[in-house]
Amino acid sequence: GMRAYAMISRGGRWQPRERRLGWKGLLVIYLVLLPLIIFTAMPQIGVILMAFNILPPTGFQLQFDKATLDYFIGIFTYPDINLYIRNTLIYATIAVLLATIVALITAYSVSRTRIKVLTPALDTLTTIPIAIPGLVIALGYFYFYSTYFKGTFLDPTTGPGNFQAWIVLIIAYSIRKLPFVARSIFAGFQQVHEALEEAALNLGAKRLKTILTVVLPLIVTYIISGALILSLIHISEPTRPLYISYAVF
Repeated sequence: GMRAYAMISRGGRWQPRERRLGWKGLLVIYLVLLPLIIFTAMPQIGVILMAFNILPPTGFQLQFDKATLDYFIGIFTYPDINLYIRNTLIYATIAVLLATIVALITAYSVSRTRIKVLTPALDTLTTIPIAIPGLVIALGYFYFYSTYFKGTFLDPTTGPGNFQAWIVLIIAYSIRKLPFVARSIFAGFQQVHEALEEAALNLGAKRLKTILTVVLPLIVTYIISGALILSLIHISEPTRPLYISYAVF
């Protein structure tokens, strides 16, 4: 029952259309929007000042004379911090690639197929992880892999190796935030008219070549935006209940 948003013309995609504001618009921006943005960004500004030791955690008085780079140097000198950063980047990168591939296949299937039962079910399965609390998903993953894969490399409790749960963590990373990248890519497919694919197919191109050379170049910005959002969420995700539950058990 969704409306069609596809367009035939795709010219000028990388050339943004700009409209210059008058003095009234500039006045609103610099007197209203800019102070509002600075006010809402104060927590982030405070984090930056604390990173240089300019703003002490116990007070609000700026100390520019005590600015230091020790905290940044510690990122590269302390072995535990290096391990945390390395694992975070590895897990997040693999999870983003896996989620992007799954979302790309799912979004294409949902937007291009009209199977009565399968298409809505596939769309629901892709979106539903965002509606389920992270702790519930974590407990479900823990119970499933520790019960049905007990003693294997997927078992987060007794599997072989010191990092036996890393595969399960990557799967949890991918599925938990899959809707973000899936909806972004699906929006891209909605705006690519099927006539563009049909034209390529009628001219003799195979389905795979049509997707790679016609469809993907038109939705690459949607893929990149979804992957960026997903990577930012994954990098900050270890503090959330989804992975705290693994530490609890």
